[in-house]
Amino acid sequence: MSRTIETLSTNQVAEDLGKGRTTILRWIQNGTLPSIRVGNTYQVPLAAYLRWKQQYVQSQDTSLPLFPLIAEWQNHLAHGPRALAPTTVRDYQRDFRTYLRLIGGAVTLEQAVARQTLSLALEGMPISGFANRYNVFSAVCSFARYVISRNLVPPEIYNQLKTLRPRRYGQPRRTVLEPDQIHRFITAIWTTTGNTPTEKRTNFALVKTLIGTGLRSKELCELTVKDVDLNRRTLLVRCGKGGKQRLLGLSQELAKVLSQYAREVRPHTIVDRFFVTESGRAITPTTLSRRISGSSTVSGGIWGGDGGVTVG
Repeated sequence: MSRTIETLSTNQVAEDLGKGRTTILRWIQNGTLPSIRVGNTYQVPLAAYLRWKQQYVQSQDTSLPLFPLIAEWQNHLAHGPRALAPTTVRDYQRDFRTYLRLIGGAVTLEQAVARQTLSLALEGMPISGFANRYNVFSAVCSFARYVISRNLVPPEIYNQLKTLRPRRYGQPRRTVLEPDQIHRFITAIWTTTGNTPTEKRTNFALVKTLIGTGLRSKELCELTVKDVDLNRRTLLVRCGKGGKQRLLGLSQELAKVLSQYAREVRPHTIVDRFFVTESGRAITPTTLSRRISGSSTVSGGIWGGDGGVTVG
């Protein structure tokens, strides 16, 4: 005589754990949660579920191995031999948290860096969101490289993960401005209504510097008076991408623009940032974005970046 196995539906499991049904289905599909297929639905054997639930509850304890490893990896990113910038470390932290949410969180180290787990996580993200998918992929690969360096998982794990590198299906955002676009954009700075003459001259110097150097918005805003050497026509970026310094040369035209800004426009202030507002306060990336967006609208919305523009 066959014995009937008592089972739970995915809705019952979701209610018991306080999770969404989508999360439960994801756990079933990646093998995290025991289940049996019944037609087009899944059922979870009660006995196996109760054993699994006990392990799951324990796995939420941050004293278990996976979570200290994540903290050690993040500390390695910030203070290791090739330390990353604080913002980059925060981005990795954010993207890895996203990954853990996508996979349900209740995983072992081996599952966290498994190709199948990452594959299912990426499949659960919108295909149009290339940047988000790529960021999650990069964070998992970085974590995998770290645990491999600790000899905690086999080296071939990383090669398996690399095959899942997301593809871009849409057109990349345009980051090159043609000469006629640059002319329209510069013209818009002087014709935008609502700005004082000082604001227009400051905006002109900001945009000319972005176009002439390719600086990122944060790099531009953090330039100090000492970083801009107009006699030598150099510009020092103290904390660029990856926390690295770099020295840039200035064209004669840009050096002239910055000299006029420093001599005729920049107010006397105790703030050491090179670019400041009319009242002497430092210009932040948010302020910069708002200033540029106004001129971009007037010129037809040709500006779409945060700095780093390449001139065609």
